[in-house]
Order: sequence, then C-alpha cells, then structure tokens
Amino acid sequence: MVLPLASGSNIVDVISGNVLGNSSSTGIISDLLAAGQQSAVTQILQTSVLALNTDAATNESNTDRKQQRTEVREAVVAILANSSTSSPDIEMVTSILNTATEIQEELSPQIQEQATVLYEGMTSGFSNKSANVSQSAAEKTAGLLLEGVTMLLDTRTSYGTKILHMGPPNDTLQKEVKSSAERLLGIVDKISDIMMDYITPDAAPSVFTTQKMNLALSKASPSQMGGKKLSLDRGNNSGDFTIPSDGKLSTLLSNTSFTSIQVMLTEKNPYIWDPTSDSLTTPMVSLTLRNDFDQKLNVTGLTNPVDVYISNFNPVIQKSEENFTLSVQDFDSFNATQTTELCRIMTFNSTEGRSTVFTVRPLTFNLTVNVIEVQNRTNMSHLNVRAAGVSLSKFNNFTHIFSSFPTGEVSLAFCIDQTVDNYLELSRQCLTLTSCGLTLETQLYFAVCMYWNVTEDKWSSSGCQVGQQTTPASMHCQCTHLTAFSGSFLVAPNFVDPFADAALFLTFFSNPVVVSCVILIWLIYFTLLTWAKKQDRLDKYRGGVIIAHENNPDHKYAYLVCVITGWWKNAGTTSSVSLSFAGTEGHSGRHCLSESVPGRQCFLSGYEDWFLVTTSHSLGDLRSLSVWHDSSGKSPHWYLSRILIEDLQTQQTWTFLFSDWVAVDRGSVSLKVTLQPCSLEDLKSQTNQQFLFKSSRDLRESHLWLSIASKPSYSSFTRAQRLSCALCLLLMTMLTSLMFHGIPTDDPADQARVSYITISLSDLVIGVQSGLIMFPVNILIIQLFLKAKKKPRGTTPVRVKKKRKKQKKISVGCIEACEGSETIEEEEEEEREPAKEDGLLPWWTVYIAWTLVISLSVVSSYFVMLYGLKYGYQKSVDWLVSFFTAFFQSAFITQPFKVIAISLVFTMILKKPVVVQGGKASTEKMSEQFDSADKPQSRYVPDPLSRRLMNRIRKKLKLEEEIHVTLRDIALYALFVICILFMAHGHRNVSKSLMMRRYMESVFIEPRHPPIYSQASGFSTDILELNNIANVELFWSYIKERIVPVLGEMSLGNATAPGLVSEYFLLGKYRIRQVRIQEDSCDYPEWVRRKTMTFSMNCSGEYWIGNEDSGDYNMSWREPLTYKPKRLSDTWSHRSSWSLKTIPYEGTLATYSGGGYTVLLDGNVSQSLSMIQDLQDSSWIDHRTRAVFVEFTTYNANIKLFCVVMIPFEFSNLGVIYPSYQIFSTKNFTYSSPLEVFTALCEILFVIFALAFFYFEIKRFYYGGRAKYFSDPWSYVEIIQIIMSFSIVGLYLKKIVSVSAKLTDLHITEEFVSFYTSIFWDMTLNYILAFFVALVILKFFKYLKFNVRMYFMSQTLSIAKKNLLGFSLMVVIIVVAFAHFAVFTFGPIVKGFSNMGQSLITLFQLALGESDFYPIQQANRYMGPAFFFLYIFLVQWTVLVMFMAILNLAIEETKSNMAQMKNDLEVVDYIYNRIHQILPKCH
Repeated sequence: MVLPLASGSNIVDVISGNVLGNSSSTGIISDLLAAGQQSAVTQILQTSVLALNTDAATNESNTDRKQQRTEVREAVVAILANSSTSSPDIEMVTSILNTATEIQEELSPQIQEQATVLYEGMTSGFSNKSANVSQSAAEKTAGLLLEGVTMLLDTRTSYGTKILHMGPPNDTLQKEVKSSAERLLGIVDKISDIMMDYITPDAAPSVFTTQKMNLALSKASPSQMGGKKLSLDRGNNSGDFTIPSDGKLSTLLSNTSFTSIQVMLTEKNPYIWDPTSDSLTTPMVSLTLRNDFDQKLNVTGLTNPVDVYISNFNPVIQKSEENFTLSVQDFDSFNATQTTELCRIMTFNSTEGRSTVFTVRPLTFNLTVNVIEVQNRTNMSHLNVRAAGVSLSKFNNFTHIFSSFPTGEVSLAFCIDQTVDNYLELSRQCLTLTSCGLTLETQLYFAVCMYWNVTEDKWSSSGCQVGQQTTPASMHCQCTHLTAFSGSFLVAPNFVDPFADAALFLTFFSNPVVVSCVILIWLIYFTLLTWAKKQDRLDKYRGGVIIAHENNPDHKYAYLVCVITGWWKNAGTTSSVSLSFAGTEGHSGRHCLSESVPGRQCFLSGYEDWFLVTTSHSLGDLRSLSVWHDSSGKSPHWYLSRILIEDLQTQQTWTFLFSDWVAVDRGSVSLKVTLQPCSLEDLKSQTNQQFLFKSSRDLRESHLWLSIASKPSYSSFTRAQRLSCALCLLLMTMLTSLMFHGIPTDDPADQARVSYITISLSDLVIGVQSGLIMFPVNILIIQLFLKAKKKPRGTTPVRVKKKRKKQKKISVGCIEACEGSETIEEEEEEEREPAKEDGLLPWWTVYIAWTLVISLSVVSSYFVMLYGLKYGYQKSVDWLVSFFTAFFQSAFITQPFKVIAISLVFTMILKKPVVVQGGKASTEKMSEQFDSADKPQSRYVPDPLSRRLMNRIRKKLKLEEEIHVTLRDIALYALFVICILFMAHGHRNVSKSLMMRRYMESVFIEPRHPPIYSQASGFSTDILELNNIANVELFWSYIKERIVPVLGEMSLGNATAPGLVSEYFLLGKYRIRQVRIQEDSCDYPEWVRRKTMTFSMNCSGEYWIGNEDSGDYNMSWREPLTYKPKRLSDTWSHRSSWSLKTIPYEGTLATYSGGGYTVLLDGNVSQSLSMIQDLQDSSWIDHRTRAVFVEFTTYNANIKLFCVVMIPFEFSNLGVIYPSYQIFSTKNFTYSSPLEVFTALCEILFVIFALAFFYFEIKRFYYGGRAKYFSDPWSYVEIIQIIMSFSIVGLYLKKIVSVSAKLTDLHITEEFVSFYTSIFWDMTLNYILAFFVALVILKFFKYLKFNVRMYFMSQTLSIAKKNLLGFSLMVVIIVVAFAHFAVFTFGPIVKGFSNMGQSLITLFQLALGESDFYPIQQANRYMGPAFFFLYIFLVQWTVLVMFMAILNLAIEETKSNMAQMKNDLEVVDYIYNRIHQILPKCH
C-alpha cells in the first residue's frame, strides 16, 4: 500500500491522518481492524514506527514535530494494547512495541504505563505457549521481550530520577517509581524462569545481551557451586562473581538437585527511590539463586565472603608524583635518620564508612614501600614506619586499603624501605650513578561497596567491604550475602584548612617551590612599586598642555598642537624640536617646543606632547606644517608619528601624518620635513598607518601588563595602581588554578583531539570557573580606580592675590570659549572655583579599591602557599611550569592578539580614524602655568642645519655606527666562542680519560701485575703482554689468563673487596667475535701441488669483505650446514653486522665487517673458562681465521666514565698475528652537575646562534647577490661554519639516541650490547667539534680586520698570494720527485720510505731539521749521502730563501701602500678616544 505525501506535509502528518485517522477520517488501521486483517495492521504499524524514529533523528530540535510524534506513539501503543497477544503475534507485537518505545524523550508517562501492561501481557502469553516452542524460538522471543523491557526500565529509571529531584522528598512519587521498577524487574524474573526450563545443569550459561542490560542464566549442581566464577562483560562495563566454598551455603543448597543462577548487569541503578542511590558511581550487578521449586534462596551471613568485581564508569583518578634522590652508596647503611629523604606525608579529610584506597607505585624501579597512618608527626621516624607499617610491593599491587578511618583529618606516611632487595635493585638500575632519582606515583581515593537490602528497602554497606584488588578501573567487594551490588568512587578533593594546615610551613625546606615563588613575586612587586611611584610623580610633571615659550601675550588666537612620537626603540629625541605652520590667511611664528618648560624632557618614545601656540589672528585653513630639530644631544634621532593641530575657537582639527625618522642617517635623511594635512578620506585610506597607530596606543593603554611600563602620562590610572591590579590578578589566577589543579579529566570518549591539542569538557569548565571567580573582582577593582574622582584640596573658592603689569593675556576662558580678558590692574584678587573633575564615583572609593587589592593579594598568597606545600614537590613543580606557561601565553600572546584584532577591525574593516584626546583634560594645569608666567624674553629658535654640516654629521654617525656594529659583533662572537668552548669541554674530561686509558693499558695491554685467577686453575703466573702474542697458543693463554679473570672480577656483584679492578663494573656481557674467509679463497699453483705432492692442500688468501665466510656450521668448521636451524649457537653460526649492531673496523691488514661468529661470556669465571677450553679443543681458530675481536664495556662510577675496549687480533696468511687495541673513554651521562647544567644552557645558545648565523647569511646572499657574496673569501668560511654547526647538532642528537638505545638494550637483553657504534658517533662528533673550535677561534681575524696590524698582515698575504701559489707548485714538484726516488731506492730497506705516504712524511721531517741520516747511509753508502745533502740544499736553502724573498717584497709594497692610506676604522683608537671623552681627567 502506497500513501501519498502532499506538498508541504511531513511523514508524521501522513501517519497521523491516513494511517491512524483523525476527526475527518477513520484511518486505515481502523478499517483493517474492522475487516479482521491483524497481520496487515502489524505490518503497517511496524513501518510507521520506523518512519517515526527516522524523523526523530532528522528533526530532533523541532518541538512541534516532537510533540506530534509523541501523540502518534501513544496511538500506536493503544492500538497494540487492544490487539491480540496470542503466540503467533507475540514476536511481531513485541518488535513494534520495542521500536515505538525506543526514543526515551518522546515517551510520555501514559505510554510508559501502557507499554508496561503490554509487556506483562505478552510475557504471560509467552509463558502459556512456551511448552510448545523450541529452544531457539523461545530464545528469540525472550530476547525481544528483554530488549524492550530493559529499554523501558532504563526510561523509567531516567524519568524517575528526574521527577524525584525536582522537589522535596515525596512518598507518593517514591512509591510510584518503586512500583514501576519492581513490575519491570518482575517481568525480567518471569522471562528468566521461563528460559530456565530450557537450560541443562552444569552446561554453559545462556547469555542475553540488550542495549541496556546483560543477563546470564545457568544451572549448577550443589557440588559445582564452590569456587564457581560467573561473569558478564559489556565492553566498558563488566561484573564478576566468585562464589566461595562455604559451609552455610552448602547446607542451604543440600536439599536441591540443582540451583538456578541468574546474573544481571545494568548500566543504571533501578533502585532509585532510595536517596542513597545518588552516591553510586558504578553499574549494578545482581546474583540470584533459586531452588528446584523456583524459589529465591535467601543467602546471608556467609562465613567466607563472595568476591564481587564491578567496573568503574570513569576510571581516571588523579595521580601525584613524589621525587626522591637516593644515595646508592649510603643506602645499604640502613641509616634510620634519613626520614626527610626517604619519607613523605600526605594529609586529607576522611569520612567514616568509606574505605581509603592508597596506592604508591615506583615508576622506574621495582622497590618496596612502607605506608602507615601517622598519629603524631613529631614522633614519626623511618623506624616506626618500617616496624608498624604495611609493606607495599608488586605482590599487593602497591595498594593498601584503610577501612577504619573516622571522619576528620588523616595523615599517611609512606617511606622507601631500606632492605637488601631494594639496595640490589638500586645498584642494578643506577650502576652508573652515585645518586639515583626515583619517582613514586601516588593515588588516593575513597570507595564504598553497597548492596540492596531487600528487607529495609535501601542501599546499605553492612556486610560488605572493599577488597584489596580494588583499582580505579574496577571495584572489588567482599560481601557475606547475595543480592544486587553497586559501588561508589570518590576522589579526595583539593582543599586546605587555613588554620590546621598552617603547620605545613614547617615542611618548607622539603618543598620550597611555591612558597619561594610567592615570596619572589612579592619582592618583585615592592621593587617595581618603588619605580612605579617615581614614574607616577614624573607623569604628573609631564602631563598637561605646555604653553609655547615664544607665544606673544598680545596674541589671542589659540591653537592646540599635539606631537606624537612613535613607539619604537630609541624613537625619542634629545634634540631641540621646532615647528611652524601656515594657512590660507597667514602663517605662525617659529616655536622651539623643547624649550617651553625648562628641565622637562619632551618627545619621549611613545609619548604625546601637547602645546598651546597662539597667533595674532586666525590662519584659516591650514595648508602646511614644517618641523625640524638641531640633531643635538646623546640621542638625536627622532621617529615622528604624526602631528595634530586643533583650532580651539572653531574646534577644527588637522592631522599631519609622517611615520618616519627625522634624522640625517635614516628614514627621510633630513632634519626638516614639511607636511600637508590629511583629509578624512585620506585618513580612511591610510589603513596601515592607522592600524599601527591604534594597535600601539591600545597596547600601551589597555594591556594591563604592558601599560605598567608604557602608560600615557595623561591617564589617571597610575602605574602603581596598574601594578597592584596585576599582582592581584596574578595571585588570584594562581589560587584558582591550584584549586582546580589535578581534577580528573573526562573520559577519552568525551574529549576532542586536534593534532597534539586535547580539548576536554573539564578543561573548559575549569577555565570558566576560574574566570567567573577571578575576573569580576579584578574588573571591579580596575573600575574603582578608573572612575574615582580626584581627592579635592578644598571646597571653598580659592582666593589668589597676584601682582602684575597691565597687559592683555589669555585665560582658561580663552582656551575654552575664545574670549579675551579685560585689562587687569597691577594688584588684584581673583576667585577661582575648583576645577570640574572627571569621574563618576566619589574620591574615597580609591581607598576601597586599595583595600580590596591588598586583602585579596595577601589572602591569595597565603592559600597559594598552603596548596603548594600540600601538593608536594613534584606536583608543585608541574603546576608551576604549566601555570606560568599558560600565564605568559595569555599575557603576551592572547591579550596582544586580542588588541591587535580589535584594531584591525576598527581600522581595516570599519575604517574609523583614530581620535586623540589625551591632552584636553589638563586645562587647569595649563592655566596655572600661564598665570604664573611673566612675559617671555625673546629666544633664539635654531634654524635647520645646512647640507654641508648634515653631511659631516652623517659621516661621523656612519663611522660610529660601523664601529658600534663591529664591537657588537665582536662581543656576540666572543659569547658564541665561549658557548662553544663550554660545550666542547663541559662533557669531556680529557685528563681523566687519559688516566683511564693508561689504567686499562696497564691491566690488559702491558700488565704490571700477575693475572687474577683461581689458585686451582693451574695457569702460569707469568705476565703476558699483548705485543708478545705471536701464535694461537699464546692467544688462548692471554684469553684464559688475562681477559676472563679480570673481566670476571669487574662483573657487577663480584667486587666484594677493594682490588685491582674493584672500581670498575663490566656492563652486561663481553664478546669474542671471529671473522673468517671462505675456503679456497685463492689459487694454489698447480706446479707447486705436483712438486710437493700436496694435492689436498687449500690456499688461504687475504681478507676482504667479498670473500668473508658467512655460512653456518654444525659445531665444527668441517661440517657446514645447508640449512639454518631455528636454534643454533652463534659460535658456529654467522651473524651479520646489522644483527650484531656493529660497524666495520679498519685494521692493520684490512677493513673487517661488523659481523662474524660470536662467543658470549659473562662474569662467571669457571663457566667462561670452560667455554674457552671447548673452543680451543674444537679448533675454533684455524687457518681461515683472519681476525678475532675481544669487545667489552666497563664503567667507573667514581668519575662517571664509560670505557669501550676492543682488542683485535689480525691473523695474516703468513702465519703472523698482529694484535692491537682501541680504548675509548667517554661520558655518556650528562647534565648531572651544575657545570653540566650550565653547559646545557650553552648548548641551547649555540643552537640559537647557529640559526641566527644561517639567517644572516641567507639575508646577505639575498640582498648582496651571488657574485658579491662569493667574491668575499669569508663567505666560504661562514658556509663551512654553518654546515658544521648543523652537523654538530645532528651528531649530538644521534649520540643521545644511540646511547639511550644501548642503555635500554642493556636492561632488556641477555646478549652483548656493543657501545662501539655510540663511540663512533661520539668520536665523530669530537673530531668535528675539534675542527669547529679551531675554525671559530681563527675566525676572530675577520672581526679584527679594522686593526692596523691585522690589516697589514692581510694586505701582505693578498699581494704575495699569486707568487706564493706559483712557488708552492714548484716546491710540490721537487718534493714529489724526491719522494718517488726515495721509495724506489731506499723503500725495501728503510721503513720511513716504505710507501709514498711514509716517504712524504719523512721528507717533511727532513725539511724541518729532524734528520735521520744513518739509515739512509746504511741503505746505500753512495746514493744515501748524495740524496740527503741534495734535498737539504734544495729545500732548506734554496726553497726557504725564495719563500722569504717573496714575503719581503710583499711587505715592502704593503708599507708603501699603508703610508698613503688612512685607517678611519681603528677600533682601538676609537675606544681610547671615547674613554677620554667620558673621563676628561685621563687627558
């Protein structure tokens, strides 16, 4: 059947009108019911309710549609209630009813009641027909009924909770809610009884899962009940039961053949009519047992409790951290006086009836911790805690539950236990440190186990206690009865007692962070307050309108001139500024504005200076303005923003824009500028200048923090008031942040994450709460300061007696109304009314504001310190870092951005011109100045400087600027070099590394003592040096008599007494690695085989990576394997360099790969010797062995140095062993001392310098061009320096990553951990750093180029470079010729000429005078002396003489050029002359 959808109508209208019927139509349903077509009715109703739910999802916010849908649902449920509920229709009717009651918000109380009646009826019908239904069909019907009943139960629970909390307790409402819940729970029980008939005893339970509930049904024989585990899991929510083996329970079940078990889990608690249910925070689980007659068994008073596990909705509990610094060397002394170092105290408020769950978990180590309740803090000691406390370890999940605390304040102490196990753990984990940092993570929360008391009809905790396996994610309850269970989690709140917690100040020295921070804030405040008071007094002097000194008293026409200096660095000027302006009706005189008020400094950076300029008559419409200065004083440069002129008679204003420098060497490159006024349209078009002007003004005036230093002088809101408001704002922000700090965050499902930023509802709520508490109070205080009137000096008119000559003058009335005063006699009395003051509030409200500021600041400081002491050290540090990060972000990023955004809107979008009115409020002060002034004497107004004088000034300024830049570059570069030197030497102790190397040489290379070995070993006591190892037998003796015993003594835990190597620890295991060549690696001549009759002899060639043996063998080199078993000893199985994490090694004979066949040995001497003997017996080293490496790493905790040792033995095919060694010492642990912390700061500065140099070079290349850039030889030095800087940073990071990975592998792997790769990166970094240090020090020559001597040297080398290059080529030819001659003549006999490299080195030594004549003479008695004397004559006499001659010629030419040059950039002379200018007495 298809129903038409008319235009403008909706699906709800169609269902309501056509299907159900209305006043004008009976509807399709009525017609079908009358015709007896029941199946058609159910099909149409199913389609209709599905359409309703779809419309509800798309039109959720439409209130009218929602009400219409509710009415349709009522009609549908009414139709279902009147229809048949026989067995064939139960599933269809249930499905329709489930769909109709799916949307909770659209179910009226009538629908809920009708649906309950329907479910009761259909359950009865299902019970009547269940005997004739199969198990699968019954389970399907039961599932549909449970889905609808549990959804309706959830709806009734939500609705009941809402109406019960709308008003005071109401017994009638409670009875209604109780009745509806019990009816629905009864339906669930009845469905369970029906399905029990289909369940086989001791079989798997039948589980029904709905959207709101889980139900498990099973049967068990009495013998199977003891220890039975029952569980339900809904993903995030779960419930588990463990039934104990209890005698009382066994007696109760003895008369039953089997027990019916019903386990139910619901997300919401249906027993809501009890007010106690509001405190429940977990799901509800219930366990019901029935006997053979379907009667509920009353299980109470069990001897052994039932274990109940209930999941927690929000498992996020606040975690705190406590940091300890433990002395590993002293920890084994078991010193009981180390209470402050090993113990912490936590104080909180407890409530009787709640269990306190306290967890202390070491984050890094596996240690045990003791915890105890503290009754008296003064008598607390480590011994008391250890003797009477509870030991927490991994076996009890580091958790203890206190269930006996009364209501009130409770203190818990927890201490790190001084036990042997803890000492061994610290020694193992902190073997490289004398002191070890340990972090303990603590959690404190309250938990209550509740059960539903059917008799008393309420939730109760009697007979239930919180179990030891309780965690934030799951509650463990132990109860002696069976019913419904739930629980309550409560986090300890963040609050302090201002009186009781005052004793926390006694713990200041253990946690001084927040208290010291507050004290420091107050010290900074008082220091700045003194400065602010001084600046406020200066602002009173600077404020107001200045009457131009050149004004003629006879002139009555007044103009108000505002000169605005830009807000830039050094934008103000010390020069004398003058101006004049002209209009259509004439021009004004010239006025020197700087001399108007003697002693007052004008034109400061960011200031607005107001002047009153008078003329004899109106100048009409102003056309131009000229302003200039004389470039005098220490800071002659001036950045002029704009000038405003207002005609006080006509109120007309002209704006003259400039926004540039008035200086001889920057900006306009002129000391005089002439400006034309801007019209309103021009101002609107100058959006960039308007934006910069408004944003700078708003930042100076409106930004609370910046305005402390940059407040305009005319503002009545003083600097001291602004500073005090800022202090109050800061301290209150700290307090509100601390109050809400650590509150558990939202569930991850309620959080939004964008990139690395996580936004949660709790963060927003905390921000809103802090703002609601903090900002209204501060806004009130600021408004009290801003709106208060000035304190009056008197209420009666002021009578002033003055003596003056007869003259016409300008009064305040003239300024305001442009009317001249009459002629005044020489003596007169003038009455003045007090000036009209600005402000809306009485003057005494300032005292209210000061009282609020001081009291709020003091109270906030006190509570901030209490919270900081209560939180502990680590949490205080974490909070302080996060708070100041957020504070600086708000003060210096968010607020300036807000100001700039507002300025952008006003100037760029609305295009409103900026109005300047700062000086119009000071007419009283201006009048007093004028009244007290006599007729001015004529003063000289300086003219603009001449062009010639400006050029001379410009040249001098340019010279000084270049000198200043040079000195600045030298100072910065010196700082850069200092940072590099600290960075290079900060982590390297060369002398200690050398001593460690020599010690290792004395132990392994050239031993001075007999080997360490067991007396029963029977080895020789002869001292075997490394260089004396000439054959395989001696090699094995060296391993067994030197390597194994010494490294066994070095192994951790074996050094029980001081000895030869007792200060060194072997890190992990050590390794012997063999590199072999393949069989038949060379061709054996056939004629030799025939001649010697050795046809089976194999040839062993030289090693190279291409012929390395990489096969696997079966415990012998004679039995190669064609396949690789899963488990094969590395001794006979080849491993690649990648798997061993090693790098190739360049030896004397060849370069060997990092792979090979390995033997791992540990500190067990006897076991290691046995393994070595087995290798020797099985001929592990044979004719194909080309290298054997002994590798190990040691650590000396006294000097904190690692020592990586590799002893290679190279086996040549000549039968000779070439032993060598490599010993590297390095400090891989950094930043553990104050010097290294300072080194870290230098490293940060180095990175900043590197980025700055890179930026400057890119800028110089961009603006100078490629040709000019690469024509300077220093550019190549800069490029090399930048490349090496970034290489150093990259290598340093690579080293840190490599060392961290090695240390991690050391703790988690049983294999040998090779530090050789870390040493490789460390040594590479060391070599590059050495070259880089030398380069940057030599680069000082660049910054000393202005010195005469440096200039002389550079010019000399520049002149001689061509001749030197040509002569050097000739020298190279001579030396190479002699080197080849020596190689062929003396090479087979003299080692110094065995190859070209050695020959060139020997000839270089001969040129330096280090002669070795006798070996040459012995090689050839004729050719040797001739070669020697001929080479000495050509090189030392001829070549060196020619070299000096070339340099002398260049020196003479440089002298002649220097005599004609004048070095204007002599830095030393300049500094000397400036010192003489500053200190005249030095002349």
